[in-house]
Amino acid sequence: KVLGLATSDEWSEEGRWMESNPLHGRLSLPKVKPGVPRALSLDDQQRLLTACDTSPNPLLHPAVVLALNTGLRRGEQFGLRWGDIHVTDWAKDEPDAKDHILLKTTKGGRPRAVPLNLDAKAALRKLRALALVEGFVPVGEFTERLILPAHGERGRRQGQDMRKPFAAAVRQANLSGICWHMLRHSFATNLLNAGIQEAVVQALLGHRSLAVTAIYAEPRAAALAGAVG
Repeated sequence: KVLGLATSDEWSEEGRWMESNPLHGRLSLPKVKPGVPRALSLDDQQRLLTACDTSPNPLLHPAVVLALNTGLRRGEQFGLRWGDIHVTDWAKDEPDAKDHILLKTTKGGRPRAVPLNLDAKAALRKLRALALVEGFVPVGEFTERLILPAHGERGRRQGQDMRKPFAAAVRQANLSGICWHMLRHSFATNLLNAGIQEAVVQALLGHRSLAVTAIYAEPRAAALAGAVG
């Protein structure tokens, strides 16, 4: 009740309305601690990928694979151009430390290099093949084109709108309440569950503060229950 009174703009005393709230500025509201970001379990990730693989949109499956293996923000991923992708040898099926995505503009305000594992590289290879074979991107202007071009735009202005095909895949996988940003949460959770240091995950996600990354590391109820049997 005190919090409600402190935030109210309308106050009365003995039935008379007062011009200002006498508690305004005298009480500080408690900070609400953000909850643990929701991530997909490994099983749910596989179910989603299976559903995406049957989507009539050929870009959906590699786009989701890329998100799960890079942790890119939605805006970062759908703004990617082929000139941002640095791969030494597209035919090479071995890890290469030089392969990466270079994000020139990020939410943190600083450029960020995101390394590519084999799954991310395979997804980009598929998108590249679609771009070249199906004519989404003219070869002569390849580096300036979006990797997920919108239909009819030929990659000039905006990224592919994946909302409808993604929602359809979520329904097909019998999942609910799933949004694209949860793929980023899942990437972070997968790394932390694999024992990767929080500072490394912070750098990969582009968080300014380690405290933000630490939210992902907070134990969930199921994990706590499992620890004690």
